[in-house]
Amino acid sequence: MIRFRVLAHALAAAATLAVCAGAGAQPATQSLAPGAGGPMPADCPPGRPSRQPPRYPQSLVDQDATVVVLLKADRCGFVQDALWEVDEAANAEPEEAFVRAALDAAKKWRLPPLRTGESLEAYARAPVEFISPSYLDYERCDQHRKRRRDPVRPVGTLAVESAARLTVDVNECGWVDSITVAASSGYSSLDRAALDAVKTWKFERQERDGAFVSSQHSVTVEFPKENLEAIEAAGRRWRKTHVDHVAIGVDGKIDGYVSDPQPITGDTIEIIERLRREAVPVAVGPRNVRAYREWGDEIILWYVMDRGASVPALIRFRNVSDGKKQFAATRWRCEAGEGKCDGFEGYLKKGLHRQMPRPPIASPYEPEKPDVSEAAPKMTWRRKSS
Repeated sequence: MIRFRVLAHALAAAATLAVCAGAGAQPATQSLAPGAGGPMPADCPPGRPSRQPPRYPQSLVDQDATVVVLLKADRCGFVQDALWEVDEAANAEPEEAFVRAALDAAKKWRLPPLRTGESLEAYARAPVEFISPSYLDYERCDQHRKRRRDPVRPVGTLAVESAARLTVDVNECGWVDSITVAASSGYSSLDRAALDAVKTWKFERQERDGAFVSSQHSVTVEFPKENLEAIEAAGRRWRKTHVDHVAIGVDGKIDGYVSDPQPITGDTIEIIERLRREAVPVAVGPRNVRAYREWGDEIILWYVMDRGASVPALIRFRNVSDGKKQFAATRWRCEAGEGKCDGFEGYLKKGLHRQMPRPPIASPYEPEKPDVSEAAPKMTWRRKSS
């Protein structure tokens, strides 16, 4: 996962290349508390503030999530723009479908007045909550049928054949309440993959004496050895992320700017248009530089500069590994007129903070070794109380 905390100040120097003339100071982020900015201006369209809930992604109907959005609203409270603000304190990022649903909903909101006076716009931060509409909602239990989602196995275990046996506690609706690994696969990563899959399952509802009751099940999740074609496909994806060795400094960190050997391909304007159309806008970096997140085989963060002197320009951050550690690599492109891109790379080298290396990206050619002993504590999962 790209560490957004490292990149949050990435363009402290480079931002000067994309200053929008006449933009002035950026307004401070405001509270969303009702009436925080006073009464609605008299010349605004009639209507009360409204925050309609997001449309729940059907593929994730059994999961909960919180997506924090940064909203830009006009003086009448109408949202003009919405960005995803990554929560660095969270253990894991929300699914892409949750992020997109949150942004789609927030763009239709009308907020309370955020500030008084002559200011034309303000920013507000708001969490968008996704609470499963099915979990323990007995009237809707039968709207979602029994299903099984296959586990996503880690790349380093594709050549491994094993199985994990789980004890699964199921509530009256058929949703999973808690899981315990009764018999480990021998690999903590496979046990985790089994837990992550089974916690999304829906079981047949159990009935006793005319009432639905909770139940317990024993589930064995098998991990057969993948075929050579699947391993080779994973190998091709891995090779795209592999770079030459990068040295670690005496402070235990590596340079903030590590040049990415993989070029940026395609026309710059077409890339910008594709990002605006398909990628998720992210609230990271200076507000006069647009940031976008792309999902796929690789997770990529882009900075887009399309206003100011050095435009158009792109900066791409990509997760890479040298086999020993993982870090973000940077590639940039500047297509401004003669002399206007001079010093661009120097600005990046100065502006990017040093990175703390993370565990390397797993290789399908280096199988994981068993790491769970019989004496190890049993891995568990429990649904949070609503």
